[in-house]
Amino acid sequence: MRLIRVNACDSWSEEEFASGLEEWVGEDAVPGIAIAQPTTPSGVDFLVVTPYACTIVEIKGVTRAARGVVDIPAGSAWKANGEDLNLHLTGEGPNPIGQVQKYARSFGPRLRQDHLEGAYVDSLVLIVQSREAQAHEESERLRLRDESGLATVADTRVNVAVYARGQNIKGALKYFRQAGLYRGSVWDIPAVHQLFEILEIDSCPTEQELLDEGFERDAGAYSVRYDRRGTALTGASDPTTVIVPRRAYVPPRQPGYQAPSTPSPYGNPPSTWPKPKKSHGPLRAVLLTVMVLMFALLAWPAIWIALDANGGSSNAAEDGTAANSATTFLSPDRNTVCLATTASVRCDSTSVTYDMPSTPARCQSKPNWGHVFVLDAQGTARLECPATRRTAPAAAQSLGYGDRRTVGFITCVSERSGIRCSNGGHGFQTDRLRYDTW
Repeated sequence: MRLIRVNACDSWSEEEFASGLEEWVGEDAVPGIAIAQPTTPSGVDFLVVTPYACTIVEIKGVTRAARGVVDIPAGSAWKANGEDLNLHLTGEGPNPIGQVQKYARSFGPRLRQDHLEGAYVDSLVLIVQSREAQAHEESERLRLRDESGLATVADTRVNVAVYARGQNIKGALKYFRQAGLYRGSVWDIPAVHQLFEILEIDSCPTEQELLDEGFERDAGAYSVRYDRRGTALTGASDPTTVIVPRRAYVPPRQPGYQAPSTPSPYGNPPSTWPKPKKSHGPLRAVLLTVMVLMFALLAWPAIWIALDANGGSSNAAEDGTAANSATTFLSPDRNTVCLATTASVRCDSTSVTYDMPSTPARCQSKPNWGHVFVLDAQGTARLECPATRRTAPAAAQSLGYGDRRTVGFITCVSERSGIRCSNGGHGFQTDRLRYDTW
């Protein structure tokens, strides 16, 4: 995660978090940009933008050697083992919830007012442990009741995690890795540039730096993302598109809707929706079916002669299929290389940031567990731990989004949510941030 310091941190706890971000590398790496002490919105400690979310982060340091389980009720002071944490509060209320909600509720409409349509602002409170608390035994250190290290305050959308630089970062990592993944919004490079204009920050990262942090060049007004089961995600107003926070109005594509020929540059919807065209009933479907059958009967002899002249094979390269040969291809970011044959497909990822599954005994001494996925022509997908990880040949082709490769019964598709391979009933999906098998 790239750190941009607009102003100096006000407290030791804020500096602990800022310095800790620079240590999130390797397996702890999280894509995104953290803006420390932005001038806008005033009073915010950190504004963090990841490819799928914009989050206001409120830092609360515990100045004494508190220990034990933290209770985070919505309407009263937060305590650890029954003792008040004595958090420094700048707003009204017995805990930080009111203040962080105020920031989020005011900044979200500001973004939408400045034409970042669909922008949603989330909130996270980090309870940063004192140096004395970090010296406790692990069983006595400050922690939440939720073993994952991340919790949501009841009846609110405020997320809370306990943070200790170099010791307890799992809650913060979990939040930033999953923030906004299934909300249906995408932050691309034009949206980030627009955000920096709103914040009046001159030191906006370059396009290549944003690409390195996982942001796409242009998510597209009609991009579709999928959840870990392959189901298309829905936006706020349109069940077939995602909301992209950018200068482009995405109208809800109601039945019969036709896009206006000259859309407003500021996203103003047309005054009236075009009325759906009248349907001619089942007659059109019957005529279309008859025409297709007639074409098939007339064209079949020519197709048969062409196939026979080519030894019974067709040009598989046209549609990405390969009848009996192996094919190697790469994900658009060249992070994942796949080798597909009629018997199986294997995909190896170089860099991943998702939580690794438990390592089986047979893979304890092997370094590639969690990076390699295998799917046979029949049966479920599985993770493997080969002694070596495959690298891409120089001539290997990178697939574009929407491209697919089919070998035998196995089909792999390049999607914005990763490489997705299936044998008809089972499969896997993998990218840097997440994976799934079924």
